[in-house]
Amino acid sequence: MEKRTYGPQPTSISGEANFDTTFKWIDDDGSGTISWREFKSCWHALYKDWSYQDLLDVFRFADYDQDGAVTYNEALDEYEARSAFDRKFSLAELWEKDGRIGMHEWSANPLFVSAGAKTSTIRERFGYYDENSDGWLDNAELYRTIRANQIRWKRFLTFWYTIDETGDGWTDTSEALPGLREVMDPDMSEAQADALIAMFDKNGDGRVHQIEWWMKESKDWDTKREKEIAKRVR
Repeated sequence: MEKRTYGPQPTSISGEANFDTTFKWIDDDGSGTISWREFKSCWHALYKDWSYQDLLDVFRFADYDQDGAVTYNEALDEYEARSAFDRKFSLAELWEKDGRIGMHEWSANPLFVSAGAKTSTIRERFGYYDENSDGWLDNAELYRTIRANQIRWKRFLTFWYTIDETGDGWTDTSEALPGLREVMDPDMSEAQADALIAMFDKNGDGRVHQIEWWMKESKDWDTKREKEIAKRVR
């Protein structure tokens, strides 16, 4: 496919008009989607101080369906999420001159800590965001965790709507089975579906509420995340 040319390189992606121009500029082959190769080469031209990990994080967050290519809508969703984060958290008074905050700043800021929170809770939440366990939290660490949780919730809702056909917030084996076969295993038996439902059914009443499922899935995800982080910081 012939390369499309959209004029000079954008200097930033701030503003919706610039976002549209930038997307078309990065979409080197004019396919309507952005590959990792296109993203990596063009993004470095815009932000030369970004690390490889920074680029990889942004691409992974934007590639919502994990098919290896970013559509316009996926890119716009990531752009809007980042803009909202910046408006809330990227305030100069929140961060030290070196771009990070310590526990004392975290605990004193109402954006991060609710009034009356216990010291143990404050430390636990700070540690949740402090991926490298160095006692400091930078803007990138905070964004990675918040954005990952947003994407997890969106993916969960997409899954949930396939197993909650009535939309009442509850599901059981008979209601969930068609959806489970669609998204997990077309040959899933009723017994297998029943065993899966039982994993999330805390009170054993044979059905699961959306929040019950989410809480267990979220806990499992956090456990997996902690193990992955532990491997990286060894």
